Amino acid sequence: MWQRVRTLRLPTLIVHYAYRHLIDTRDVETAFKETYPALETLLTELLVIHGNMRVQLSITVLMEKDITLDDDGEVTIKSAMIYFKSANHDLFDSTGIETLVWLCVGEIVDKLETFVQNGSGWRVGSIDQVEVNVGELRLFQNARVRVH
Repeated sequence: MWQRVRTLRLPTLIVHYAYRHLIDTRDVETAFKETYPALETLLTELLVIHGNMRVQLSITVLMEKDITLDDDGEVTIKSAMIYFKSANHDLFDSTGIETLVWLCVGEIVDKLETFVQNGSGWRVGSIDQVEVNVGELRLFQNARVRVH
C-alpha cells in the first residue's frame, strides 16, 4: 500500500512514504477518507519503530484549467501537478493519529480552496497521490541538566 520513497539523514532522520494505489475521486477529503485505514496502520507501525514523530501530510493534485488559444474561441485544457502540504505536527502515541490526520487534512483543504478561490481558474482534475513525511522528534535534544 505505502511505498517508501526516500530517506534523508539531515540533522534528523526524515522518511517519505507515498500511497501508490488509484485514488478514484477528485475530492481531497474523500481521498483521505479512502486512504485513512492504510494511513492509520502506517503511522501506528512507525510509532512502534521511531517513538515520537513529527508528521506532515501532502497530496499531489492534477489541476486543470480551460484556456482559449486563439481568436476563434477554441478552448483547450491546461494541466499542472500542484502539491499541497500540511504543517508539521508532533505525534506521541497512536491515540493522537486520528486528530492529527484530520488537522492536516483541514490545512490542506484550506490551501487548495485558497488557491482555487484566488481567481486562478484552476479546478481539481484528479488526485495523483497522498504522501506522508515522518521525521524524528527529539525532545530535550539540547537540554542540559544542572546538578547543585
